[in-house]
Amino acid sequence: ITLIGTQEGTFTEDDGRFSLVTSQSTPFSIRVSYVGFESQEIEISGDTDLNIQMVSQYYLGETVVVSVSRRKEKLSESPASISIIDQKKLKSSAVTHPAQHLRNVLGVTFSQQGVDNYQITLRGRHNTFTASTFYLQDYRNMIAPGTGDLDMGRQGINDIDLDRIEVIRGPGSALYGPGVESGVIHFISRSPFDTGTSISVTGGTQSSLQFAGRFANKLSDKFAYKFLV
Repeated sequence: ITLIGTQEGTFTEDDGRFSLVTSQSTPFSIRVSYVGFESQEIEISGDTDLNIQMVSQYYLGETVVVSVSRRKEKLSESPASISIIDQKKLKSSAVTHPAQHLRNVLGVTFSQQGVDNYQITLRGRHNTFTASTFYLQDYRNMIAPGTGDLDMGRQGINDIDLDRIEVIRGPGSALYGPGVESGVIHFISRSPFDTGTSISVTGGTQSSLQFAGRFANKLSDKFAYKFLV
């Protein structure tokens, strides 16, 4: 929700309620917008109760990202260089660890250390043991506090539950804090509202065998759960 002609604005809560405090005197206009819906401009002339109905709007071929500006926006409007590994690409690649999906992404340097540990750096800033890349899993920092290390093999990333991977090339300190110099890699899991049962069995060399399962169920419009093994 933005006040037209100013930098003032706010966001709605999950149930759609919002409060916008401004020193502007009426009448003035506000703009209501959200990805996937048509924007609306509404004139406020005094104290009134608003009941705004959003109208769906579909963008064929458009991808929505969240990591660049820490809000939902269309990929074509993103202010940074970004690559998306979506569901179609994830399912077409047979890997033993989700990090291996990044092997062929533009601007990514990928190296494997041991059986299940990986080093991923962006834009040529490669070092065997450290990285300036910022890693996220479902909006949470994956870097160990204090040491600044990342043991990718011990992270709870499950390929069967992975929705997409967003790779942002370029500095992101303004949004994610100091030290984010080369970019951000964000692993985003599937929502529990994406219901169903999935089972995966993977085998390979050195007698490796992996099993994974996912079950998700929706109880109401606001509550769902999932189990991973």
